[in-house]
Amino acid sequence: MNVAVLGGMKKGLPLANPYQAGMLLQGQVFQAFGNWEGTDMRLDLIIYPPGHTTDLPGNYVVNWAPGQSLADVLKATLSVVYPGIPISINIGSNLVFDSLECHFCASLEQLAQYIGDLTDKVFKQRVSITMQSGKFVIYDTTHKPSPIQINFTDLIGQPTWIETNAMQMKTVMRADLQVGALITMPQGLQNLPGLVIASAGAALASNGAGISSTGKNTSTFQGNFLVTELRHIGNFRSPSGQDWATVFNCVSGG
Repeated sequence: MNVAVLGGMKKGLPLANPYQAGMLLQGQVFQAFGNWEGTDMRLDLIIYPPGHTTDLPGNYVVNWAPGQSLADVLKATLSVVYPGIPISINIGSNLVFDSLECHFCASLEQLAQYIGDLTDKVFKQRVSITMQSGKFVIYDTTHKPSPIQINFTDLIGQPTWIETNAMQMKTVMRADLQVGALITMPQGLQNLPGLVIASAGAALASNGAGISSTGKNTSTFQGNFLVTELRHIGNFRSPSGQDWATVFNCVSGG
């Protein structure tokens, strides 16, 4: 069966922001199983984007004619397999071959891998193909989206480095940020009534205790970051805002 999941802080909820609420995922149920732990009874659903496998291949035919842009090629390829599904393409117009390039893929994963490796090798400009929120999102390294400002009140805890040049942050659940989005981290102190900042003299007098007490009021990360991965977390039994969140993995952006 096909499943669509919507989420975010809509009207009537804490930190309501209708611009951040919307489609979280859409796909087909690959597996469903129930479980019973104590007094908690639940049904788990494994949801995949509508796709194909090597055993059940799709008709992913890449027919890249000389002088044809890659954007037109991908539109033609995907519209055959997924008619009616929106496609957002943000790639360079320089991705053009002088000769004919033909290829067949059995699944969306194979197509994404093939296009990514080919463009990285030939043009040094890797093209990424993802499917999220019921649409295809295709972009490359030339894509420079307008940065989306992250507010201090959006964050749950502080962002942290998880590996070289990769940052992870946790926010209130939101559907407006997708893979490939550019975000701007909060700058300066949060603007809240009653915010008290210890003076330098007071901080020194208390052996530096005042410094750590104000550290929670600023983001430890500044500048722009590019979203590379995300996942949504929700627990319908919990009233805590920390249990209705989105976790983003990001790399330093322009």
